[in-house]
Amino acid sequence: FFGDYATDFGLFYEGRKGKPYSWTYINDLNGDGVTGNDLMYIPSAPVFVMQHLGLGHNDFLWMFGPIVSGIMFGAFLSGKLAGRRDTRTIVNIGYTLMFAATAANLLQAFLITPAVPWAVLPLALYTTGMSLAAPSMTLTLMDQFPHLRGTVSSVQGFVQTMFSTLLAGVISPLVWGSVQSLALTMLGFLVAGFVLRSAYRRRIQRPV
Repeated sequence: FFGDYATDFGLFYEGRKGKPYSWTYINDLNGDGVTGNDLMYIPSAPVFVMQHLGLGHNDFLWMFGPIVSGIMFGAFLSGKLAGRRDTRTIVNIGYTLMFAATAANLLQAFLITPAVPWAVLPLALYTTGMSLAAPSMTLTLMDQFPHLRGTVSSVQGFVQTMFSTLLAGVISPLVWGSVQSLALTMLGFLVAGFVLRSAYRRRIQRPV
């Protein structure tokens, strides 16, 4: 469909049995006035959308629309750049986009009243960079253990799940009180990830 690019078609089916339950907190954790509707894995979203942005409970598309669009666009860019750019360049581009998004997020959080679309546009840019960098970072990590790729993937998934639990249950309730604290937390985690990546790169470049 697009010039000289190959077009692939795929079909995916996922079957489930049982009722579509969701894990929620039993109290009004985010203070939105409704009890029992706060999902455990995205606790800051209702606070951000309903309290800080002043939107309704049917307006979460304003937040998740840009986030998911950024993830999809980042994955598209990652596929296009794979084989044309080395992994280090791709990851650097991803981090550049994430730092630009974080800077924009800090500016809008501290200088203007939270409102759509300005409060959510940085999220789209951030997830674009995240989705662009993630595949190359994962492959680089797995290349360090070529005979244990399955184990490395499992450990990575375990660490991500445990950290997400910590983020949802401990960190989010501490910082969702203002858009400024949310923006600063976003910056803190990005800087921490960048520092850890830089330390890892220096470590694997050392002669054995």
